[in-house]
Amino acid sequence: MRRAGQRLPSAIVAGFLFVAWTLTTSPTFAKKPAEPPRIGLLSPGLTSTTKPAWDAFREAMKGLGYVEGKSVVYEYRSAEGAVDRLPSLAEELVKIPAKVMVVANTPGNLAAKKATQTIPIVMVAVGDPIRVGLVSSLGRPGGNITGFTNLTGEIAAKRLQLLKEAVPAATRIAVIGNPADPVALVQIQDTEAAARDLKVHLRVFTVTDANQLEAAFDAAKTWQAQALLRLTDPAATSLLPRTIELAGKHKLPMMSVFRADAEAGAMMAYGTDPFWSYRRAAGYVDRILKGTPAGDLPIQQPTELELVVNLKTAEALNIKLPPSIRQRANKVIE
Repeated sequence: MRRAGQRLPSAIVAGFLFVAWTLTTSPTFAKKPAEPPRIGLLSPGLTSTTKPAWDAFREAMKGLGYVEGKSVVYEYRSAEGAVDRLPSLAEELVKIPAKVMVVANTPGNLAAKKATQTIPIVMVAVGDPIRVGLVSSLGRPGGNITGFTNLTGEIAAKRLQLLKEAVPAATRIAVIGNPADPVALVQIQDTEAAARDLKVHLRVFTVTDANQLEAAFDAAKTWQAQALLRLTDPAATSLLPRTIELAGKHKLPMMSVFRADAEAGAMMAYGTDPFWSYRRAAGYVDRILKGTPAGDLPIQQPTELELVVNLKTAEALNIKLPPSIRQRANKVIE
């Protein structure tokens, strides 16, 4: 029997320590490092055209200290233009499960909302989330959805006003887009209201893929369209080069969506920075990962819009843009 105060032999102490070390370092007892959160990225558009926007998001996350593959993992899913694939892709992200989902455009967010009411969703590049039924309030959306809107309907009406100002003689303006897109109705309603005030006639020509573009332009010319307004939808960017080519062929001055569109040859473009919502989304993802409920974060709207005009295109169409347009332009391409 060991007397009080008597030390255990050093060999026994070493044995105890070895057993303790063995237990705590064995696969059974060792504490596994926490896996990094998985962020689901869902996009309706073509990867080739949407990559720069998602790169902007990843870069913004990197700026907040997130290292891809170490402190965060991205699960990217793209419908590649086939919007009917969005529901199954959203379900894939739910099953992973994603910690947060960042979802582009209105069709993508409608699919994500249907797939989950618990995983936080951060919207990017969404037209009018209230009118399409995604949320009931911008200031406090509640539920699991927040994010950023691009004011699609209001901007579409303003595009029409600027196009009419640039081409005052135009009384018949063709509208090209996809009426089946969930936010198309918002754009059409707002542009029709503006058209009544401007006393111009509008006609929508449906384009859902590249195969329909030429027929749409032919029909617009048969209708005697004098100018062209491009609606915003997930296919607009991928179809842009051919759309610009046909607008030039048919001598139709075209109002498009983004600065890059005018730089590529559209006569005018009016809209937001296409990467703005993607960059800002990183901050919301960061706050959600740190515990803020998505529904407590207000849905933000862009505060800066830019008008870009391409004088070379206007000259090729024998159109002299009025000084008011040139003076208001944020960028003039000469």
